[in-house]
Amino acid sequence: MVIKGIDVSEWQGNLTKNNWLKVKNSGIQFAILRCGYTTYGKSKKKYVDRYFENNYKICKEIGLPIGVYYYSCATNETEAKEEANFVLSLIKNKKFEYPVVIDTEDNHNINKSTNSPVSQASIGKYKLTPLIKTFCEIIESKGYYVSIYASTYWFKNNLILEDLKLYDKWIAQWSKTVSVSYKYGMWQYSSQGTVNGLSGNIDLDYAYLDYPGIMKKNGLNGFEKKPPYRNLCAAASFKSYCVFKVYSSLLSSASGASAAAAASAASMAASCSAVGSASASEVSICSVWASSSWSVRASTITLSFSPRRITRTPEP
Repeated sequence: MVIKGIDVSEWQGNLTKNNWLKVKNSGIQFAILRCGYTTYGKSKKKYVDRYFENNYKICKEIGLPIGVYYYSCATNETEAKEEANFVLSLIKNKKFEYPVVIDTEDNHNINKSTNSPVSQASIGKYKLTPLIKTFCEIIESKGYYVSIYASTYWFKNNLILEDLKLYDKWIAQWSKTVSVSYKYGMWQYSSQGTVNGLSGNIDLDYAYLDYPGIMKKNGLNGFEKKPPYRNLCAAASFKSYCVFKVYSSLLSSASGASAAAAASAASMAASCSAVGSASASEVSICSVWASSSWSVRASTITLSFSPRRITRTPEP
């Protein structure tokens, strides 16, 4: 799965509905919008992107899936928490089909008198990584799906990847190919693209996950939450739940069920599949659970809900 997208900010100007329609009609399938940023001046002020609200409104009107990113300059825990809460205030009551992203790349000149005397690069990976993690934890605690944006160089030299393995990566490497040892969900492959409807150089991206499906299925990023039964299986779907219930009812009612009972359950599962209640793979999942031990209670194989357990980023 390769999905074409772009990321934009106020640097692309005040885009109209006609601009965005041209973007969509050119084959762009998603956009990551900047919602705000922290400056690296001594005051380190936080600002809303000038055209975030306008871009959000128009993208929703024309049905273009979107995500959102925030340019971070946090260099201590207090600032990381403030940035996270600022982002939450900006995205409240909005819906995003793509992740909420923290953009970490602050490497400003700390020797310039008007700049902050400390940058994310200058504090080193052992101090920066916990701050990125703090931001991610706060955002995800409110029901959003987080990703981390950085260059491949930055991921290698300024962050401890092992400590951030739960979170999706949006990597920046402006080249024809990319080779890294870790998994990533999006790749910014150019900063000099051209897109119909937009002027100047545009950041071009690929996504490798069905992010809209993930958000809607799991009730993330402002979408309505599904009923608790999604916790019952890693597939996290109502279809697999229907089949699972067929088996769990037998598991709960009798230990060492007969071959006839097993055949009956398999028949019911097949019927569910035939009418579209479950896919073949979901029937298979439930079959494995049931056939492994008829004496196992359904409660022993119930999984806790976590977006990170439901979906792992595949290799592109």
